[in-house]
Amino acid sequence: MTLLVYLITSAIVALAVAAIVAYSLGRYRSSHRPEAPKPVPEPATKVAPPGRPAAQRRVRPAPQPPLGRLFADRPAWSGPPADPFEPPRRTPPEERDPYDSA
Repeated sequence: MTLLVYLITSAIVALAVAAIVAYSLGRYRSSHRPEAPKPVPEPATKVAPPGRPAAQRRVRPAPQPPLGRLFADRPAWSGPPADPFEPPRRTPPEERDPYDSA
């Protein structure tokens, strides 16, 4: 019985000591915390030189490279989904696009 009382008492004392140490370390660390860094100054904004008004600007379309012409049309697979019970349609070789795979 005395052993049980001794163990319970020593556990309570150990918990109290641990709480006191944690509290004192927290106060010590908060008092020695470094100062917050100064905020970074905002960079000076550059003012854009005045340009021509939008009505005077000429918009010239960029020349379209061959790759751009290739992707200008919608792909063959863009459309309604194929019916699973209908056999796939094959295009004759003379109508097939030379750049199309398969």
